Amino acid sequence: MESHNTAWTNKFGLWSHPNSCIASPVFAAAAAPIEICYGRVANNLPPPSTAVNLLKSNGITTIRLFNTDPDTLTSFFGTDISLMIGVPNELLPSLATTTIDPPLQWLQSNIFSHISPTQIKYIAVGNEILLKDPFYTPYLVPAMNNLYIALQTLGLSDTIKLSTYHAASILMNSYLPSASSFDPNHQSIMGPLLQFLKDTGSPLMVNVYPFFSFTNNPQFVSLDYALFRGRNREIDQNLVYDNLFHATIDEFVYEMEREGFDRILREPNQW
Repeated sequence: MESHNTAWTNKFGLWSHPNSCIASPVFAAAAAPIEICYGRVANNLPPPSTAVNLLKSNGITTIRLFNTDPDTLTSFFGTDISLMIGVPNELLPSLATTTIDPPLQWLQSNIFSHISPTQIKYIAVGNEILLKDPFYTPYLVPAMNNLYIALQTLGLSDTIKLSTYHAASILMNSYLPSASSFDPNHQSIMGPLLQFLKDTGSPLMVNVYPFFSFTNNPQFVSLDYALFRGRNREIDQNLVYDNLFHATIDEFVYEMEREGFDRILREPNQW
């Protein structure tokens, strides 16, 4: 039997991070940089400039931001830190217009007036819309299309990739990875979305939370399996899984292959 790690790291070059929204690109035999999600929904926070200095002193080179706060973006300007910038869900209707003028103006005034385009790797259009804000679902792909055309207009579509983050719960029947499938309620949006990602060379982005899977399904998921302790093993399609995180990622791999899409997965994880 084949170890899961060798199978999927070589094929997909996926990203993972098992704790506190920390991510690192996963490769078969190489150390990788650390990625941090920088959220600001809290109290008693240090100013962005202090946070940036802390990140730099710890060698952090990639950051995920959840919105376009001007002070935060400006604090990263001129650093060696690359950014993934989030578009709040509620902005999608205004970006899914029939012309590209609003998306183009939004990019220029909310992002590029505060940070150099060379520091931006991804723009994440919405976060877990299908789960948290289904009202915005019809606007998702049109907004992404418009933002892509706007990036093309600015000559940036090859260097800045567009995607959107999903909850892992958009899959169902996923106790074994090979049995996974997209929730039928989301099939109408997943087809056009995956086609957009394939056409533009962008990754599918997924939030994976082993803790939620453990607490919601304790009869199927052990704490050791959720904590990467390697004491429990599952076998599926001649692959051996010793942790829930890798199994969850392969759920998406199997389903995307069935749908005719592969090599487009990128997954952060929060414990």
